Order: sequence, then structure tokens, then C-alpha cells
Amino acid sequence: MTPRLFVLISLAFVAAIGFAFGVRRRPPMVEMRMITVPVGRFLIDIPEEATISWGRQGYEEPGSFIQTFEAPTPNLVKEAMEYDAKKYRKPHIDGGSQLESIVDGHIPNCWFMFFWDSELVKDNYIEVKGYFWKGGQGFVFRNNAVFTPQGMRERADLLERYFLMVQMRSPQEIPTEPGFCFKNAYFQGGPKPDPTENIAMHVNLPSHPDVCVRFCTDVEYSASQTNPKLLDRTALTLAEDAVNRLSGIRRLRARDRTVGPYHGQELLERIREYNGTVGYSFMWECLGRPKSATHPNLMLEMMTGYGEPPVASSLNRKEAMALWDAMVDSIRYRIPEPPPPAMSPPKAPTP
Repeated sequence: MTPRLFVLISLAFVAAIGFAFGVRRRPPMVEMRMITVPVGRFLIDIPEEATISWGRQGYEEPGSFIQTFEAPTPNLVKEAMEYDAKKYRKPHIDGGSQLESIVDGHIPNCWFMFFWDSELVKDNYIEVKGYFWKGGQGFVFRNNAVFTPQGMRERADLLERYFLMVQMRSPQEIPTEPGFCFKNAYFQGGPKPDPTENIAMHVNLPSHPDVCVRFCTDVEYSASQTNPKLLDRTALTLAEDAVNRLSGIRRLRARDRTVGPYHGQELLERIREYNGTVGYSFMWECLGRPKSATHPNLMLEMMTGYGEPPVASSLNRKEAMALWDAMVDSIRYRIPEPPPPAMSPPKAPTP
């Protein structure tokens, strides 16, 4: 072997070893096993380790802000009502108290509180909260009633009928019948002719505490001339785009994206924060159709690097986009059937 050939072989061998060690030192791509969870009338796949919390929960007559909380015994629900009542046990300018009355319902473990929101005005409608207990869970519905004995009783009876539609479920249980799913429960039945439904689910990942996900469905906020699409709302001029790039914001995707029958748009951005950390902000939205429970406004958001102050994203760009694509592509209307199997781990993202 000539000296020249020996040197070339030696250099190639050293380079191969260096490449191999470099590959080994590179951290493996994070892969997450996914599970399917119900949200309102929809399904979405999220990481199996996720912890779920619920934001706004609204359904028909029970109101736009249904409250749910753990209550091992019915007495805890009644105590919660008494605690709320303290806020209204004060004089009203028109006489009497802001708290008009507390009455028992016709069904077990059910109470109603009638009250005035303001100490300054009493008009034809009074506020009503219904407190219910079932299966270790407390529920609070809120609406208003005509301020007459008959009007108040009719409203209480209506809220009771809605509560009788409530069926309990475990946090990840997917019902096999039509219904609107919310925290640990669901309202039986298909959509009403003129539906009022909204819900927001929040997801956090214990192994990636800087990652936040939110999925919302809302029949009220639907397609109209006054609700421009996502990319119209976030459109940039060339000058604005240049400023964004200088300030550390880079658009990775800004495009139409259809998921099944839902024609939406997505915006994915890489953000360099003021402290030098890098995170990602992703959003997909389908405006939907007016007053349609099967085609409501749908919105999915994901943020990485979340913290105070901002922190470096625990997911790199490829990992963040793979998780994002897996969640977006899994959004579908829940047709009553046996729960589908969990999806496989996210694949590599498309450019």
C-alpha cells in the first residue's frame, strides 16, 4: 500500500467514526403515543400522558358556563350553593335582598338559587342557578327566569329535565350514543334544531411542561361576513413580514388545510423571544357554518416554550410539527360507534 493511499484510507476511517459519534450524540426524536378523547361532539387524538382541564362549557338551556367539580357526597354541592349564596345575602336598593330564594328541586340532590345580579335593579327577569349532584360530581347550570312564581318554577323544571339528560363517563371514555361531551359527563341526544354549544379543552404534557394545547368548538362563532378567516386576520404586508423576521418571528406555514369535511387554515410560526429562547406558535381554524353543531367553528392551538419568562422549546421544530400534524389530522365528528383505536406515533412533518 502506498503512503498516499494509506493516508486517504485513514482520513476516511476517522471521518466515519466522527460521523457515527455525531449521530449517537444527537438526541433521538421524541415520539408520543396518542389516545383519542371526546370534546363536545368531536374527537381528537392527544398524547397519552396529557393532563386535561376544561375551560368554557356551554350547552343549550343549562347556559354558556356550566360548572363541574368533584363532589364525593351531595352535601358538598349544597355547601357550594350556600357559599355562593353568601355573595347575594346583602340589601337590594329596591328592598329585600339580592338573594330572592333557595328551593329544593323535584328530583333528588337538586337545589335552585334565585338572585339578582345587581343590587341596583330588579326587572322582569331574575337569575337562576341549578345545583345538581350525580356520581361523585357536582354540576351548576345558570340561566334566567321570568320573575313570577310560575316563571321561576318553569325554569327550574326545564333545568331539571336537562340534568336528567346528563350521563356520567370516565375522563377518556367515548360514549357509543349521540351526545355532547364535557368534563366527566355528556348530554344525551343529537343537536337541537337551533343549537347553542361551545366547549374548550386545555392539554398539558408533564414531560414537556412548556407545551400547551387548546381545542375549542363553538356553534355561536361561525362563518359570517363579520368573521374573517385566519389568514385574512393575520395577513402581513412585505414590510410587516420584514419587521417580524428582524424581531425573531418566522412563518413556517400559512396555508389552507382541509381535515375531512372541514375546510380550515393554519398558521405556524417560529418565535425568538426577547430573552433569546425559541418557541413555536401553531394555530388551525375552521370557521364552520352558521348555527351548525356538525360544522361549528373549530380551533386548535399549540404553543411551545411557554413560561414566565419564556423558556426554550422542549420540542425541536421537527418534533413540534409532527405532534401538530398528528393532532390536526385526527379531528373528526363523533359518529356513535365503538371507540376507534389510538393512532400510531406522529410521523415526520410535511414541509
